[in-house]
Amino acid sequence: MSHEDPLEIALLDCFKCSASAQKILPSLLGLEDDRGASHAAYRLQKSLEARRLPTPRDEADLQTMLTFIDRKLEMGTSRLFVSDECCAEGGWFESYLNREAQALSDIARPLYKLKAAWDRVHAAVAADRALELIRS
Repeated sequence: MSHEDPLEIALLDCFKCSASAQKILPSLLGLEDDRGASHAAYRLQKSLEARRLPTPRDEADLQTMLTFIDRKLEMGTSRLFVSDECCAEGGWFESYLNREAQALSDIARPLYKLKAAWDRVHAAVAADRALELIRS
């Protein structure tokens, strides 16, 4: 029976996601709409190039980027009601992204994966600490 370390797995995934995010960040560096997001993208790019664990500043920069992206996606999303006489509610709503929002969504996907990977690392660290407390 082999033992796989959840923290090691989370860290490997984190570095893999960092590499993917690093590739797409240059396309987000020139954000005229939001200088704060543009600066955050630049700092995050430099941090990911260093291939180190994320600092609280890195996490704040990533959150700034995701907040900006979420806002842009919301602005480019339309909700339409699809009528269906066979549906008990008479239909449902579907969301559609305009061309610009769809392109941004495709580009930004690695940043969302990076955030999830960082969250898994934090969870694995917390689990290790809890196990250490219980076992001592």
